[in-house]
Amino acid sequence: MSHAWNVFGKKFGRAVVYVSQSKCIYENLAFEEWLLRNFNIERNGEVLLLWSNSPSVVIGRHQIPWLEANLTYMKQNQIKLARRHSGGGAVYHDQGKLIKASVESNKRDDLLLQPGDRKISGTAARIVHGRAYHHLTLLVDVDLSKLHNSLKSEYAKQIITNATTSVRAAAVGYLSQERDVNVGTIVNCLVSSFRNQYMVSIKVNKSLSLNLIRMVEKFLSEFLVYINICYMFISLLFEDSDVYNMVNINNELLFPGIAANISSLRSWEWIYGKSPKFTLNTPNNTFFIDRGKIQAVDGPKKNFIGLTLVDDLSSLYH
Repeated sequence: MSHAWNVFGKKFGRAVVYVSQSKCIYENLAFEEWLLRNFNIERNGEVLLLWSNSPSVVIGRHQIPWLEANLTYMKQNQIKLARRHSGGGAVYHDQGKLIKASVESNKRDDLLLQPGDRKISGTAARIVHGRAYHHLTLLVDVDLSKLHNSLKSEYAKQIITNATTSVRAAAVGYLSQERDVNVGTIVNCLVSSFRNQYMVSIKVNKSLSLNLIRMVEKFLSEFLVYINICYMFISLLFEDSDVYNMVNINNELLFPGIAANISSLRSWEWIYGKSPKFTLNTPNNTFFIDRGKIQAVDGPKKNFIGLTLVDDLSSLYH
């Protein structure tokens, strides 16, 4: 279990910035959800959350893991599976370096690297009791082989469902190659743009790339102006900066209920048990599956009714 529970937090006028030091997908998702439900917007203003994870596949709230990911490959390569609270499609996370690019938004609110319309980011949102967050992934020097293999289901052609399915797109795992741009300057750039969005004051690195600043400011103006509470996650390594103060996430006095949410996000009941209905066709049987359990079988394997599914479905084929 990860012990990297810390985030760096800083309040700037009408905005707060958090940069998580945890590389655990469950911890970061839990903190994101805690902020949505508990952060005092009226008193503290807008909030920006930056974080990255060890290799993980994150599916949307209403998706089926066996349809969206290659769970066997992920297990062999120690890639975690998580279900987030927001909707949308499946994404792959790992750690990398963010460099520089010229990007634009498409009709799906993705960010595309030009030329070639290669996807470097996807977004999702969640609304709860009049509050909302809008988060995104930004692919930065990721392992594209693991990305493609992790998101290629073994059972896609055998599964029938009305559940949300991911829209596949050509992906690229880097923004450009420029020596003077590194992770630290990118973090400062994002925070600087967030500052400009909400007219707050913050210390930034003066050596930032002007084009990069314009890129991020364009992005923030398109996405963050429409929502009351804003979170972003970035697939990058964060380098220490004296701009932030350390906050311990694992503190029930500061963040009551977060430990229970982390435990829930790790559980079979959440990751697999929240799966919508689907049908799996094998050569000799048709399995009707709901909430991660076989509810009925058309074929000789009726003794499988009630079986709880795990990552490997190969036993259903024998």
